[in-house]
Amino acid sequence: MFDDIVNEKINVGSTSFMQTYDCIYPLNDGESITIGQVKMYDYQGIFSADPVQLYAIKKDGQRVSLGTFTGTRYMQWVGPFSDRNTAGNAMFNLDTVVTDIQYIGFTCTRSDLPTELEFYGYYTPPSAPASLPLRTYATFNKTLGMNAFEWYFERPTSNINARIIAEDKYAAIKNFRGFRHYLDWRQLEGAEGKYYFNPSYGGGWSYDITYERCKRDSIEVLACIQNTPDWMKNTYPADQRFSDNAPLRYGLPRDSVQSYIEKGKIAFQFAARYGRNSNVPLSLLKVSTQPRWTGDPVNTVKVGLALVKYIECGNELDKWWRGANGYMNAYQYTTLLSAFYDGHKGLLGADVGVKNADTTMQVVIGGLASNNPSYIRAMVEWCRQNRGYKADGQINLCWDVINYHFYSRDTSITSPRGAAPEVSNTISVARAFVNFSEKYCNSMPVWVTETGLDIN
Repeated sequence: MFDDIVNEKINVGSTSFMQTYDCIYPLNDGESITIGQVKMYDYQGIFSADPVQLYAIKKDGQRVSLGTFTGTRYMQWVGPFSDRNTAGNAMFNLDTVVTDIQYIGFTCTRSDLPTELEFYGYYTPPSAPASLPLRTYATFNKTLGMNAFEWYFERPTSNINARIIAEDKYAAIKNFRGFRHYLDWRQLEGAEGKYYFNPSYGGGWSYDITYERCKRDSIEVLACIQNTPDWMKNTYPADQRFSDNAPLRYGLPRDSVQSYIEKGKIAFQFAARYGRNSNVPLSLLKVSTQPRWTGDPVNTVKVGLALVKYIECGNELDKWWRGANGYMNAYQYTTLLSAFYDGHKGLLGADVGVKNADTTMQVVIGGLASNNPSYIRAMVEWCRQNRGYKADGQINLCWDVINYHFYSRDTSITSPRGAAPEVSNTISVARAFVNFSEKYCNSMPVWVTETGLDIN
């Protein structure tokens, strides 16, 4: 809407599963906008039954209308009030000049938008940023990791209840310096409040011996706790019970940190066991003391094993292709992440959140399927509103590592195909995330935890 092309409809992608959605531009610190006029180009299509609503949110939280777009004028510039017959330049005037703006946004109920949008008023850019720290880079031999499940590491023995490292498989694994562990939540918490680590709930795997071997051979572990356990999935109607639903009980509000307390609790238990803090109160630690069957080993409480440094909150929770139950918008995901990170600054209880068990364990954003930093920009804004600022003036973010997924492909042809990174937009996407980290996230590390050459 800002490319000076008035006769080209806006491409908003495929049909949205959301009936209504908002697009929001947040002002940065030091940035100031005053708006007195709004101009929109009306190209083709009439949708007065589902108009676009433009608005500003002022710094005091007041929402102020910037006009309505209905598409009723056809190939001409229109102002904010299409139902008025004001002539000349006055048709673009707002009734009152809008000042003290914190956000500019619009609400859509359809995919039709003005093909061009212009605001008139006064603009003050943010002050020039302070000098950035020098970028640091991992050496190449430390950047290559693998995505894997526990059964790539272990195999059963003649004793049905024992697991050992599968040395033939491990011969290939040990060439990598990172192991992103696809770890299903159900394996750790087979029944609500009953935790399993060694053996796991399903398959009887030993996470202790897998992580111990990784530590011995300097393979860094990133535990990606993903999907929902059966006891949570079963709160959904029968035709909506999918393991990759968003991790909360059916019907709970997605904008409340309380809705994600169970995910925060499993994060605490995992971090207490495999993190570096050996002083976690034993009264807060729980394991299931019931054998799964006769002769099955029983889980025991362990603390401060110092085997895992990184933990990831879910996998591709921005998965738009899974519909309303599977997709989380940026505000919803950050609400979850705040519970997972530190129990929303400790408000959910002493046994909720990674940092309440081990302040040194690093929380990694669940790998994003979308390769645009705007999702994380909204996450930063949620933290500003709901977590505030730290003593050093930085926004109190609830993650330590930015993480996205990128599959390299050639989109310049009719039938897309995989393409080598250097001939695709892999580098420009990476640069966008690194620049974003420097501007908004105090230059925290940026990771890519899934990549490949792919047609889709």
